[in-house]
Amino acid sequence: MRREPPRTFGDYLPILFPAGMLTIFFVVPFGTMIAVSFFQRQQGGFYTPAFVYDNYARFLSAFFGGVLGFSLMLAIAVAACCVVLALPFTYLLTRMARRVQVVWLVALLSVLLSPKSSSVLHGPPFLAHGRHHQHPRGARAHG
Repeated sequence: MRREPPRTFGDYLPILFPAGMLTIFFVVPFGTMIAVSFFQRQQGGFYTPAFVYDNYARFLSAFFGGVLGFSLMLAIAVAACCVVLALPFTYLLTRMARRVQVVWLVALLSVLLSPKSSSVLHGPPFLAHGRHHQHPRGARAHG
């Protein structure tokens, strides 16, 4: 299969959504954090430009080092588990007939994208069906 280079603006459209999400949720917050680190907070909630070591002292503390170490170890462990689970499954999937591959992939995607398995699509269970508006004894709370 030959791949042709993009020629028109329309050829770049599939990458606009991921690029936008990366910009909104990574570049902007990270840039804001870096920009604020070059300011010093004044009384009243204002900031003045000043490069001070205090902005970085907490980041270089043992507490944040421990949190960073734990986060990195957890990320490595999760990545290793994903690779250990995905590689054999992917190898076996590539050896199957096309029909069986489609069935497996549809089944996996339906489980991953189903509303019951996704906490993003549903709030906490105690908020379901308006129960959070009811008083424990059935009477309405005043105030």
